[in-house]
Amino acid sequence: MTRSNPDQRLSRRVRALCMGGAAAPWAVVFIASAQLGSGFDELNARLGSAAPTGAGIGLGMGEALEGSNYAPNYPVTLMSGPSGASGHATNVLNTFRARAPGATQVWSWEALDYLQGGFLRFGGPAPALPPSGLKVFNHSWIASGEDAASGNDVIRRFDWQVNRDQTINCVGATNGTPYLMGGNYNGISVGDSGGASALTPGGGRDGAGRMKPDLADFDVESGTTPRVAAAGALLLETAATDPGLAANPDADLAVVIKATLLAGADHISGSDPNPWTNNPSTSGATRGRTSTPYDARFGAGFLNVNSAHLIFTAGEVNSSSTVPVDPTIGPRGWGFTSISSNTRRYWRFSVAETADEVTIVATWPRIVNSTFTSWSLMNIDLTLHRVADGSTTLLPLTGDAGVPYFASGNVVSESDVDNVELLVVRGLEPGEYVIEIFRETGATSTGVAVAWIMPEPKPQPCVGDLDQNGEVSGSDLGLLLADWGEIDSPADLNDSGLVDGADLTILLNAWGLCP
Repeated sequence: MTRSNPDQRLSRRVRALCMGGAAAPWAVVFIASAQLGSGFDELNARLGSAAPTGAGIGLGMGEALEGSNYAPNYPVTLMSGPSGASGHATNVLNTFRARAPGATQVWSWEALDYLQGGFLRFGGPAPALPPSGLKVFNHSWIASGEDAASGNDVIRRFDWQVNRDQTINCVGATNGTPYLMGGNYNGISVGDSGGASALTPGGGRDGAGRMKPDLADFDVESGTTPRVAAAGALLLETAATDPGLAANPDADLAVVIKATLLAGADHISGSDPNPWTNNPSTSGATRGRTSTPYDARFGAGFLNVNSAHLIFTAGEVNSSSTVPVDPTIGPRGWGFTSISSNTRRYWRFSVAETADEVTIVATWPRIVNSTFTSWSLMNIDLTLHRVADGSTTLLPLTGDAGVPYFASGNVVSESDVDNVELLVVRGLEPGEYVIEIFRETGATSTGVAVAWIMPEPKPQPCVGDLDQNGEVSGSDLGLLLADWGEIDSPADLNDSGLVDGADLTILLNAWGLCP
């Protein structure tokens, strides 16, 4: 069955039947295209010629038919038989390759064939192995009209394949109910600037009531989805080439890439009429707690690949099974940790000055059995605690106890259904803090990826560098001598109230490059 399109976002719709196995009617439609942004320009400006391009990362595309065509107007490997050029597929690939130009190897599937014999093998054997080198999938299409059993079979296969092959699977999720592909656990569902507010449906479907999308961007989904896919390609290339990551077997895990993208997302500020929020309690004993990790419209926020890259290249920091005595992490980074039932893992950090915004993400995969008949999902809670210098005693930030320490946001994320928890803390005061993940009992054990970002400490001024050029030299000496005997001067280096010989001694002792 087809469905209505009141937003006029879907420019074409087609109808087809699943063939073989448990037949189910699906209406498959593609969703419409894009523009630049999302931190790519900032990443390229920061790194210049060293910026990743997606080199060596192959792309798999699923596309609904446009007439009788599903492939882009580009040299690709056709996986679903002959095809002419689809304008929609071409636009999607152009959007991807404008941001990941080094990712030149592309495999193209017609969407229904991808669901059935061509890849996921709906109702049949295990999904096919992806071609060698294919590490990212882009699905700028949706399907609807499936019954619950058929939908569950498809999404279980999708999640199982991500776990087996560690691919980054990006899926467009339209406004309203997240249809067939958008309800996945282990991929990244992508919404748009219109606000893709949705909960996964019930009616016998797996995992009712989960929040979607995972990420958003400033366009409709056929443009946002390949931008997120391109960001994944850039991070995967970085995992293979960055000296600090290339030898780390955790760096190219799908859940780690997902965590860094979610943590790096931008949040619409409080100056906007509808700022980003995951609706924490704002008063009383529950202040700072939420059971809804995402913003209802934009998920973790808006894609920012530059921030994600900064988090990723800061490197992995192992968790601790006990509260660390000293800080273990810096302003950016990530970890991947196993966690047993009814246990906790910790990271500790220090804030030197009020942090405008601190973002911390935990995410983990659903585990599906090899016959696709059952699945399990860990239940993880994510909490930020305060801790006194040199102490390991955790102090609460919820309720009135947290009022002096953070201005707004959440310090506890405790969804019982989602496979992500997210803290966005604003106005976090100086002090020491501990990140905790807690796993409740039950479910198959999997690794948890945690990623964080907070403002870098401002560099301390270099004593004696009066002209602020990065070194103490003759020009600084000239400035000091020009103010000799003056009061209220920057050259009063010891704050004695007068520029004199003591200040000259300080300057001469600091002579040379600033540290």
